[in-house]
Amino acid sequence: MLQLLLPLPRLIGLFLFVCAGLLPRLLQAQIPPTFDMAARVMHLTEGTLPRPQAVAVDAAGNSYVAGFIHGTIQFGDTIIGAVSSGQVYIARIGVRGSHDWIVVLNTVNDNYNNNNSRELHQTSLAVDANGNILVVNHFTSPTLTLGSIKLTKTEVFGNMFVARLSPNGKWLSAFTVGDAAPSSITLDAGGNAYITGQYSLPITFGTTTLPFSGRSDFFVACLAANNTWRWAVSGGGTSDDVANNISLDAQGHAYLVGYMVEGASSARSACQLLGHSLPN
Repeated sequence: MLQLLLPLPRLIGLFLFVCAGLLPRLLQAQIPPTFDMAARVMHLTEGTLPRPQAVAVDAAGNSYVAGFIHGTIQFGDTIIGAVSSGQVYIARIGVRGSHDWIVVLNTVNDNYNNNNSRELHQTSLAVDANGNILVVNHFTSPTLTLGSIKLTKTEVFGNMFVARLSPNGKWLSAFTVGDAAPSSITLDAGGNAYITGQYSLPITFGTTTLPFSGRSDFFVACLAANNTWRWAVSGGGTSDDVANNISLDAQGHAYLVGYMVEGASSARSACQLLGHSLPN
């Protein structure tokens, strides 16, 4: 069965709500759910709206939220202004709605972006059993600074990167991959990360180089807890083939959801992989 993951809805106004405790009430017959908690990330710049992208929750119930900075935002008592176009923040909201910490992924403008386009793209998050946050994204600026870690763009149109944050908001590690656009990440019980997305040129994960056959192909790559690539597979035809989300069941089977453009027989074959087991 193909599992569909619903995107985080766009919120109108200045508030990003993170709500907890709804599911247990949904499971109780005829008892409507109530909101246990709400917190906000507020934009202070006139004419801008919050752009939340992703949320993940740890075992203790703390929420980790990622979103774009457009202008100046306020998170609790912390005020942060974006120094370049479309920077990304990651923030932790405590179980009771406390504003625990916020970090910003710092980029530098370049001529390719012409100061008008986003230098970071869609952020995806996952939290491991130790409370560390895995972050995947793609940057197009010459450099990306994560605390004391500085990443440099090596591909013409930018690099995918994978980073880890501690539960206290300290960057633990980060490294780049080729030019790929990750769209989703999930973890298994052993701490292995499963990442999916799309790419438009041959790309290498560890010792595996994935071929390229169309305008865009999709990939699934498995990253061990020690930041080594275990395997990578791909699919696609002669046109656009995109994977948007990935999820795992209790047996470790991976499920993808995405789309393909009609007319490419190899893309239709690749689509048949959706819902099948992937190597673990």
